[in-house]
Amino acid sequence: MSPYLPILPTTAALTLLTGVAILLWRQSRKLKEIRQALQQSEARLALASEASGLGLWSWDVPRDTIWLSPGFHAILGLDADAHFGYETFFQLIHPEDRAAMRQGFGAVTAKNPCFEVEARFIGPNGLTRTLLSRGRGSFTRTDAPYFERLVGASFDVSQQRHAEAEHKRQRDELAHLSRVATLGELTGTIAHELNQPLAAILTNAQAGRLMLDQTPPDLAELCLILDEIVADDRRAVGIIRRMRSMLKKAPPEVSLIEIPALVNETLELLRPDFAQKGITAHATFPPAPPVVMADPVQIQQILLNLLLNAADAVREQAPVDRIIAVRVREKTPDQVSIRVEDRGTGIPAERIPLLFKPFQSTKPDGLGIGLSLCRSIAEAHNGNLTLANREKGRGAVAILTLPSKGTG
Repeated sequence: MSPYLPILPTTAALTLLTGVAILLWRQSRKLKEIRQALQQSEARLALASEASGLGLWSWDVPRDTIWLSPGFHAILGLDADAHFGYETFFQLIHPEDRAAMRQGFGAVTAKNPCFEVEARFIGPNGLTRTLLSRGRGSFTRTDAPYFERLVGASFDVSQQRHAEAEHKRQRDELAHLSRVATLGELTGTIAHELNQPLAAILTNAQAGRLMLDQTPPDLAELCLILDEIVADDRRAVGIIRRMRSMLKKAPPEVSLIEIPALVNETLELLRPDFAQKGITAHATFPPAPPVVMADPVQIQQILLNLLLNAADAVREQAPVDRIIAVRVREKTPDQVSIRVEDRGTGIPAERIPLLFKPFQSTKPDGLGIGLSLCRSIAEAHNGNLTLANREKGRGAVAILTLPSKGTG
């Protein structure tokens, strides 16, 4: 008998092989279903990210490879087969924003694994998009100094930023037109105020010329006359400077300003108009002058609007009640408030909810944009503007709150 006769499988072996085959078939089928589900999930994710302007990305640090989702490619117009490492990826970022992105990456630690950076990206076609990127680093050890992978998403906020810039441009344009209209109301009194120092300069100059013809000339008197000419000249220059700053059409210039000085300058601008109407305005300040970081022209525009509104409220009152009080206080260590109070008839209850709505005015010739614009300016400076009736006595009180930078 040949020793190489085939050994036929037993029934148990056949059963085992059949079971293994069935198990492998089921696993293969399950794996296929998982793969199909994953592909569908990836397709839905890609569709959602593209529709929402969302780009997904992942940076494998050890291999220095950056994967970008189809949505990211679509945002910047990148080729589908484009591949990136750290340095080549940074070539997509606007040169002025690369430092901020590197700083954001460098700030990721095991204790603070998340970061958020906004930067401009430039695609191969030259199109610039503003992306808000949020990511998270993963570490193999909590004490590891660097992450092994950084994953995140970038949102296309270009349209939002463009809309914000356009809104700011329109607000600044409206603010300028409002300032021009406000000064238009004061043209008569400002012209009269300017004529006074100019007339005094002319009178003193003529008197000085006559004194020079005397023998001998009175030099002491001439010195007094020249001093008066200098003082009147400075007064006229101050009036013109204040008007020019209000009329100029220029981008906002944020700087450190002392609130008491700005309040006094605004009151000085309105002094002739108030004197003509028999209105008294006075201001009180804390011992140390509060300082804010703001655009002085825009803050002065708010003060002008509030003071003119207060003047309208008291102009029909008895002379004893034609008083406007301006009180500057440090509301908190990091906030300063400017209160403008009048002794008018107050605000009707039904008008209070409409005070800051555009095109709502109690004045017959008013456009109703003053208070709305003033609140917008205050909020742009991270402040607030409120208006209500006084708790004690007649009249209303407007409160402008601004972040404080300490005292001067």
